[in-house]
Amino acid sequence: MNDDERNRAARAKYLSLESPVDRFASSSPASSTTSSSRSTTRTLTTTKTTTSSSKSSNSVIDLLKGHPNDAHLPSAAMSRILLRMSKELSKELSSPSTCLNYGDEAGNKSFLSHLASYIGPDCDVKNLFVTNGISHGLDMLTAVLRPSDPSSSFVVFVEKPSYFLASSIFRNHGATVLPAPMLPTGGVDASALALALSSPSLSASTTLLYTIPTNHNPTGFTYDLKQRRHLARTCAAHGCYLVADEVYHFLDWSASGPPPRLYAASGKDPFVVSVGSFTKVFSPGVRCGWVEADEALVARLVSRGFIQSMGGAAPFTGEVMRVALETGEVNVHLEGLKREYKTRSTAMAAMLRTCPKITIPFVPTGGYFMWLKISGVKPSFVGDLRAKHGLVVMDGSAAGMDVGEEDGVYVRLCFACLDTQDMYEGIARLVRAVNEGTSSSS
Repeated sequence: MNDDERNRAARAKYLSLESPVDRFASSSPASSTTSSSRSTTRTLTTTKTTTSSSKSSNSVIDLLKGHPNDAHLPSAAMSRILLRMSKELSKELSSPSTCLNYGDEAGNKSFLSHLASYIGPDCDVKNLFVTNGISHGLDMLTAVLRPSDPSSSFVVFVEKPSYFLASSIFRNHGATVLPAPMLPTGGVDASALALALSSPSLSASTTLLYTIPTNHNPTGFTYDLKQRRHLARTCAAHGCYLVADEVYHFLDWSASGPPPRLYAASGKDPFVVSVGSFTKVFSPGVRCGWVEADEALVARLVSRGFIQSMGGAAPFTGEVMRVALETGEVNVHLEGLKREYKTRSTAMAAMLRTCPKITIPFVPTGGYFMWLKISGVKPSFVGDLRAKHGLVVMDGSAAGMDVGEEDGVYVRLCFACLDTQDMYEGIARLVRAVNEGTSSSS
């Protein structure tokens, strides 16, 4: 069986006639026959549109972009949420009326109460601060935690590889960004980090470690509970803030579910912070997230001048998400995403495994991405993909894995964004390119 035949077999095994929208519609909270009929009509229309938009063999396929597919956005759910808000506003109920005014600096109490329940039974409202998403939370935390004296040094350790846009947020606040020591089995090497933090050569007045502990971007790795606690203890012992980007924490389809959030796993240590968002589990456009931290740190966030001036970061979108949580729309949509992405990532892995030169270090059990090691190709391989094969992927060097460190290259692929057939075509192109590249390199 040749490579194309193996790819077709892998596609056939996992390709379902049921569209992603069908799966989402079948689990909608709406229960009436009329609503169901309307859902079915919307499903058929959307499926036809996405099928007809599949890329031709000459089109460029983008497996780099970390966005949800348009068919996976909660359009119908948002319509129901806004309709309910409209009805409540027309009755001049107190809670919706509040969201049209300046809000509480940490977030309106009604939303915070539902948010704490969503995060988990160990989450307390007093430890929450509402943001406009992960990036906003990271930016605010960095502004609060950086040294007040401009002459003092500020060092931020980041995982290698890591989310490719995070380092610029830290550098914007004057931080020196350094790679954290990593374990070959995945995750930060806490013992080596302890040595780095205690080294006289570091001479930083403030240190911070940025980590993505669950369904890591780009690797897909998840820290177990023992690793989380060890890392938290290490950072606290050296006065290093541990900031956990947990945007993919709830987007997890592992059999046992994700380990506890890092802030909870640490026993709510004042040096540990969890940053979350509805971006990946519901909708990027709502721009609503949170910081979970010690009360004293929450108070420092609340005291920021622009938060005091604006009356909280998201009073209206917080109300949107309160209704989304109260009605169960978030959980229903999230379950649909998990089913869809599990199917997609499984199919992607099966196709990639038909090529012996491609290794998947950590098979995803959540998140958006798959991280690959491609052996036997030249450093120029990723750059040549678009010109020669009409394919765009993320070069591992963009995430901190420089080419030339080992034989071959690392790349990141997104399984969330494209229509399914386009994703399969993109993987087929990648496998062909690897086989051609390794042949020309030998």
